[in-house]
Amino acid sequence: MRFRNLRNWDLPAESSSLLYFCQMFEEAFFDFSLDTYKPSAMNSSLLCGEALVVINAVKKGQIKEPNIDHVLEELCDSIEKDPVVLSLVDIDLKEFISILRPPKTPIDEKKTTIEVLLSYINLPKYKLRNEELLIGQITEIHDKKAIRNLARSYGTTLLNFNYSERYISDSIQKFFYHGQRRVEGNVAIKEFLKLFPNSPDQFCIIYKGLDLYSGLEDAAKVLNISISEIFSEIEGVDINNNTRGMLSKTDGLYLKVDKVEAMDLSSAKQSADERLKTFGTIFSLFHHKEQLSFKDECLVINLTKGEIKKRKSGVNPMLKCVDTTKVKSLIKINEFITKFGMKTGSFQKFANAAQLHSMALNSNSEHNQIINLWIAFESIIPANNDKSNILNIVDSTLPFLNFTYYPRLVRMLTRDLINWNGKLTRQVLNGIDGESAPLKVMKLLSLPEYKNKLVELKQSTKDFHLLNDRIEYYESIMSDPKMITSGLETHSKRVSQQIRRIYRARNLIVHTGVIPTYTKILIENLHDYLDLILETIIELNVSHGKISTIEQGFKFMELKNATFIRRISAKGFTFSNDNIKDVFY
Repeated sequence: MRFRNLRNWDLPAESSSLLYFCQMFEEAFFDFSLDTYKPSAMNSSLLCGEALVVINAVKKGQIKEPNIDHVLEELCDSIEKDPVVLSLVDIDLKEFISILRPPKTPIDEKKTTIEVLLSYINLPKYKLRNEELLIGQITEIHDKKAIRNLARSYGTTLLNFNYSERYISDSIQKFFYHGQRRVEGNVAIKEFLKLFPNSPDQFCIIYKGLDLYSGLEDAAKVLNISISEIFSEIEGVDINNNTRGMLSKTDGLYLKVDKVEAMDLSSAKQSADERLKTFGTIFSLFHHKEQLSFKDECLVINLTKGEIKKRKSGVNPMLKCVDTTKVKSLIKINEFITKFGMKTGSFQKFANAAQLHSMALNSNSEHNQIINLWIAFESIIPANNDKSNILNIVDSTLPFLNFTYYPRLVRMLTRDLINWNGKLTRQVLNGIDGESAPLKVMKLLSLPEYKNKLVELKQSTKDFHLLNDRIEYYESIMSDPKMITSGLETHSKRVSQQIRRIYRARNLIVHTGVIPTYTKILIENLHDYLDLILETIIELNVSHGKISTIEQGFKFMELKNATFIRRISAKGFTFSNDNIKDVFY
């Protein structure tokens, strides 16, 4: 979360709805934001598509039938409260739900019903109505909760239209902050949304590759790849010496990937990268000792618009996480190496998971990343013969994610406050008892004795509407134990759905070779889940000495989380200066 200068805004005070959208959308597409604030993997339209894929896979015997019930349960939950669906469908949604939700409804009837629903809310229709509702909220209605929900679903839609995160992020900054145009008011949302048309552009991409490509010209043509010693002329595009000089003239051969359809420069590069990697994979079947490789930096040429840009790959999904600084990591590594004391079987299991995690980190292939992460994730979790494999994975993971959920969110809010205005934040927190800033912020949000300080903080946010909204939201949650338990129930349901989605995606990739469009989001989520479990086990063993086996670690977190829930759910329980630390930490 970041507050930017509003020098391009004519009337920011009268454009609060657009400014709120802008701040929220920028955070959603910042590489290192928490998953909580990024676009979801799915919306209602995409859930229909996923349900049809799952049904077809079940019919072919590729995955098991219970997967259908889980995805349809999520679809029914989604359409019931999705304003885009509610405005598009003229049939009572209860009619759809009455067919889709009961497990005994024949699969073919469910499939046909989903197809009817999808005819109303296919992705192009969904996108258009999402835009119309978003414009209405920002220019006329000004409901922040509705804007937040519509913005999240729109972000999900754009990603599944194959717009790259980089293009979306760059568009936000250029349009609202760094461009030449003035932002005249809330109505500017209409022009901003025009940056995301439905139709793709035509691209070609030029790389430099190894001399090993020489002699493969005929094979490469099948994949619309041209191999040449010189920089080829491109019809309709002015190629001059400056353009040619953007790539090394002496380092290997020129590789030109043609007939690339994409929504933007970065997604075009990604598509071309995959084509070259596929060609390299085929080559490796016949020649093992050397690999076809190409330089990441390339020229992306938009043939539709006549634009030429140099591009590198975006941030690897495995690296989109909150990382420790080098100094802190050195301290943790030394402590881990000298004190880690797992029993032999648990140590081997932990080391295996860590190695698979490392393999995912070192890979640039989404396919390899999600497979390796899933194996690490599944292998670290103790077996339970009384439950299905996926149910055991979900139930074992939730205590780790739930117990740390609100402390993590408050820690990130604390970081946002300090980055926004460190001096003011320290002044507000001064006088609140606690050994850390996040603990003080938690007390500030939870306890009535600090209400005046909290009011002072909120009033100071002024045009930073996203920060103000975030403070008010966590104030409403943290000040009421019932709201926390309700929030954790919602969080548990969403995490369960996402873990099952990752499991389905893994099975589809293995059995069909199909990689879902939302795989990057799944990788980020799965990486976060695995990291949290591994870090917690290390802390319980090294820092607290409470466990000596992985099984003990999972049982400890199960008991710890159950104690936490029971305590805050007790009749008459309220937070106090004395109990907050014990409850959350």
